[in-house]
Amino acid sequence: MSTPTFECVNPEKKKDCHRYKRYEHMVKESEEVFRHVKCLCEWEKILGCRRQMEGKGWAFRGLRDATRKLESSLRRYRKYFPNYLKDLKKAEIVLLRDFRRRFHHYSTYVPREDDCLEWLSLMQHHGAPTRLLDFTYSIYIAAYFALEKPPLEEPKDHYAIWAINTRWAAEKCKEIFKDTEVSSYFEIAINEKTVHLFPEAFMPEKPRQFVSPGNPFRLSERLTIQKGVFMCPGDITTSFENNLRALKAHDSEENVMKLILVLDEDQRRAAIEDLYDLNISRATLFPGLDGYASSLAVSTPKHVLPPKDEHMEYLKC
Repeated sequence: MSTPTFECVNPEKKKDCHRYKRYEHMVKESEEVFRHVKCLCEWEKILGCRRQMEGKGWAFRGLRDATRKLESSLRRYRKYFPNYLKDLKKAEIVLLRDFRRRFHHYSTYVPREDDCLEWLSLMQHHGAPTRLLDFTYSIYIAAYFALEKPPLEEPKDHYAIWAINTRWAAEKCKEIFKDTEVSSYFEIAINEKTVHLFPEAFMPEKPRQFVSPGNPFRLSERLTIQKGVFMCPGDITTSFENNLRALKAHDSEENVMKLILVLDEDQRRAAIEDLYDLNISRATLFPGLDGYASSLAVSTPKHVLPPKDEHMEYLKC
């Protein structure tokens, strides 16, 4: 396993950045770390990362806890499953089948029966446990999901943005399935002629370890707005990180990277306000009344003159 490398993009402040040092010490003690880590001690430094990375195949996932691992909801919710579903391969099949049988009660649109990825994406969209992990091609949107709420665990000023190069991951998946029919699933853009190959690639009796980027042929409104892309592990019997580690050159900073935003509460709030001004909030990322209502807990109304005290009585319901 490669030794983690650290880079502070504020080199002039690195010696005095006690928060950076605390994270560096904490991660070096972890046996799970194999990625390159960049520490951003100022919110404005995210702009430099955007210029360097966006548009080059990088996909991002924001986490409000910098120590939290990348983990699918299927593995996360396994502890609540009954004993006969502790085998995640069985659990996925049972959950997918049940969702497909009942979905028509709630929607007039029904995907093709053999389009497993679209079915899984709908399950993910509506909160069911799946193997999929939500990523986005926008580092700003990933930053929003990392920063919208303070961390629950210590340290409470460390936020993470995972970055995976999707072009590299797709290329390595093609190599894994070279000279097989399944390789066409990774070689060309997803289309209606290859969707039926998903079970052969991801759900065989003896699964292979890999991580592949992918989206269903029909994109949902939310995927479109969030510039979303799913990262899908090949073997759900082991962790997402083990699947990622199985790809050649996973330890190169050209392919996998972890950005740490080290921000105090005032800096976090300022970043949220900046993202709000860029039209990134729950109201825009989750269209509809639920998204707007939940956005009020994160970004209070702006661009409105504060009411005078003498007018408050008239503003009541």
